[in-house]
Amino acid sequence: MYSNHNAVPHLRKRKGKIVVLASAVAWLAMPRMSFYNVSRAALISFFETWRAKLGSDIYISISIYY
Repeated sequence: MYSNHNAVPHLRKRKGKIVVLASAVAWLAMPRMSFYNVSRAALISFFETWRAKLGSDIYISISIYY
């Protein structure tokens, strides 16, 4: 989170992009995987919020793999 926060001014200057790799496990309930599932869901939610906050200044791509 801190690295992204610090990179925003530089990304705005250069019309940069952020690419996020996440897992579909965020939405799947699996035994003994709760911490991993929560971390993937938090990652997706964090960058979805940033996408709304930053608007069209910085392109954010969230790729969800299965």
